[in-house]
Amino acid sequence: MSHDHHHRFDPAHVARLDDPARRQALPPERLAEAPTLTPGLRVADVGTGAGYWLFALLDAAPDDVRFWALDTEPLRLHTLKVRLADRRGYLLELRRVLAPGGRLALVDRDRLPPGAERTMGPPEAERVPFAVARAELEAAGFTDLTPVPGFAIGVWSVLARR
Repeated sequence: MSHDHHHRFDPAHVARLDDPARRQALPPERLAEAPTLTPGLRVADVGTGAGYWLFALLDAAPDDVRFWALDTEPLRLHTLKVRLADRRGYLLELRRVLAPGGRLALVDRDRLPPGAERTMGPPEAERVPFAVARAELEAAGFTDLTPVPGFAIGVWSVLARR
């Protein structure tokens, strides 16, 4: 029996790649928990699509791990570029509209530990770990990052200056 390997995924259905049922059956965080994300590592995500596995790896990797996202479908790569640029673009726009010296306050939740069940807050895929937020804020030109204490366990807050 032969299998046709020339089937192409319809980019119009890209939302299905991040469907909650798929996340439950194939949790990308499990791959990110692998102890192989060591400093200096170079990672290629072949057939990256919209970055389903890539985003979990990016969030879990040390800062000096480099990633390449490869795919044969240009539209999927474009979708991935847009997704990768969204938060950075948003932070750059926030910085642009803030007055010089203006402050930005962020509150978010860290990712859940393995096996923990979400009881409140945003879905796992929408949570931004503090280390990732810090790196993105600094890359967008924010300074004087000051953690704000006093929030529930797993919730972080930070003030940043334009």
